[in-house]
Amino acid sequence: MRAIGRLDDSDGGPLGTWFAVGGNCAGEPHWGVTAFHCVGDRDADPPVIRHRQVRLAGRSEVLAATVSDYDAWLDIALLELSSPLPPGLDPVALGGEVMVGRDFEAFGFPQAAEDAELVGWPVGGKVTSVLMRLRNGAPVLAVHVDGLDHQLPLQGISGAPVLVGETTQRAVAVLRYTVVADSRTGVALGNTLFATPVAAIAERFPQLRRWVEVPERERERRDSLANLLSTGLGPDGLLPSLATVSPDALEIPRSVPVMNGATDRYIERADDARIRMALEESRFVIVTGEAKAGKSRSAFEVVRALYPDASLVAPCQGNQQLAEIVEKDLLRSDPGRLVIWLDGITAFLQPTEGVTRRLIDQLLERYPQALIVGTATGAALSRLRANDLNRPALAVLRAATEVRLRSVPTEAELAREGALSRRGLPR
Repeated sequence: MRAIGRLDDSDGGPLGTWFAVGGNCAGEPHWGVTAFHCVGDRDADPPVIRHRQVRLAGRSEVLAATVSDYDAWLDIALLELSSPLPPGLDPVALGGEVMVGRDFEAFGFPQAAEDAELVGWPVGGKVTSVLMRLRNGAPVLAVHVDGLDHQLPLQGISGAPVLVGETTQRAVAVLRYTVVADSRTGVALGNTLFATPVAAIAERFPQLRRWVEVPERERERRDSLANLLSTGLGPDGLLPSLATVSPDALEIPRSVPVMNGATDRYIERADDARIRMALEESRFVIVTGEAKAGKSRSAFEVVRALYPDASLVAPCQGNQQLAEIVEKDLLRSDPGRLVIWLDGITAFLQPTEGVTRRLIDQLLERYPQALIVGTATGAALSRLRANDLNRPALAVLRAATEVRLRSVPTEAELAREGALSRRGLPR
């Protein structure tokens, strides 16, 4: 029987759900996992633990545990059990691969559910996204629950494992909350739950890494994709978050001089509003202007402010990198928000690169919340348009909305830069 149970405070008050992970051998630590907000306050600054000592209640046993570590951003707490699991209870196996459309089930302990024997309240359905992010950049997996009881408050199901697999079920994520819930009653108003991927959890808590099974084919897919991206993938095997990636990681020049060692501060530009409008109305936008006009930085800052919950896909230039990602299906179809970053887009539109209107349409169809954001100098675009032999590139350009930046800063921009300088702040 899998060790999944109710998480209680030291006085026996219910807090949520927990499950055991890792090994169960004498002489080594014994670990459990739950959602951080079950034991702490993630809204405090900084986040704090409210229940350091907890009880792990099962059908016929109660174990003591201590919160060993936590990550409020991931909403995960690592529990160290005071003793091995009793005979008949086994840790939950962990998996690092999950795909959209897979069936899942979870067993949690909502406080309002009738579950006197602590067998767990089951939910099940389909995995609907593996690429989603919260607005702070935290990775989340989304699941759609079939037949969710919209009369039952869900407080207490947090911390439950998201289990997938036919012969051997593995936890691929840990439930953290419902995406839409009544703020007063806690009753789910929709059928979507969010969970933290095990891949991200294992990267944050190295104690768990050796217990996560990642199939060889998935390792090969990640390696191939990482080699085609200018940012690579994160240590957790996930795409980088637009909320947390820096302009330096994309080799975007700083738009104004910055004092050595100071934080880079972006000065909003008058044309940012036009870029923002284009991104809200079109899924394919190219920002153009003169060399060193700040095209890349402006495009990056505007799209990041609009969609910090996006994952970033930044293919390398040359050698048909973008075409290879699509043709080899290295980035599987997903409804999560993506930003496909094509800085210096004319290099991607050379005849040898294989970027055609058909490929652009494939990207937008395969990822229904994807945005394609490119930049180019006006001169480079003019040279491309003058080449009648490169008709595929011309067809791609016709599909995009172009926003041209002014070459000279406005008086308001110069005033904002001057104000920062007078205050001695980094620019």
